[in-house]
Amino acid sequence: MKKDVDKVIIPKPAIVRLSTLYVLLENLEQEGKTKIFSAEIGKLLGVPSHTIRKDISFLRQAGTGNGYEISILKNIIAEYLGFNKYKKACIVGMGRLGNVITTKNGFYSNQYAVIAGFDNNPEKLKSTRTDMDLYPMAKLKEVIERENIKIGIITVPQDSARKVAHDLIDCGIKGIINFSPVLIEINRDDVFIRNIFIAGEFNILSAFISQYEKNKL
Repeated sequence: MKKDVDKVIIPKPAIVRLSTLYVLLENLEQEGKTKIFSAEIGKLLGVPSHTIRKDISFLRQAGTGNGYEISILKNIIAEYLGFNKYKKACIVGMGRLGNVITTKNGFYSNQYAVIAGFDNNPEKLKSTRTDMDLYPMAKLKEVIERENIKIGIITVPQDSARKVAHDLIDCGIKGIINFSPVLIEINRDDVFIRNIFIAGEFNILSAFISQYEKNKL
């Protein structure tokens, strides 16, 4: 009997951890590793092993004491979280960060493709070298609807980031990755956003280093 993966409700924190686990499994598989234990996963991800086992149990999988087959677990995560479905994305803001992301230097996997870029500056649209199509913001809705784009990436200055987010949602975007240095909150159950604060990551690393050095003394 086929499992009804669509009816499995996985808590959001578990989805985040399973998504990170999926990337880890991909890397381990490329290195030629075939099996892994929850304790190893926990150590690599910085998460308690019992939390890892609980997350995996949402996929109706249980550890056997002999570890997990990497290829099998990776495929199961892909099935439950929809990673086996190809998704299109667009990017708004063709500045330096936007250019770096669109070169696809390992920023996203083969399940995704950034197929369109948008900017209000005509000079940036002319000078940017990329394989994808570039458009003025006035074409946002037309292109998103025509190409059935579901994910938007924001790399604009913070003073325009929130407006861009709402424009993307109005055009049908369901998921947003926000690289602008401003928190964007969306009060809708059918739209999801990830705020990626690069400066915040520096702060976290700095705090870890400071705590370690203080406790070492």
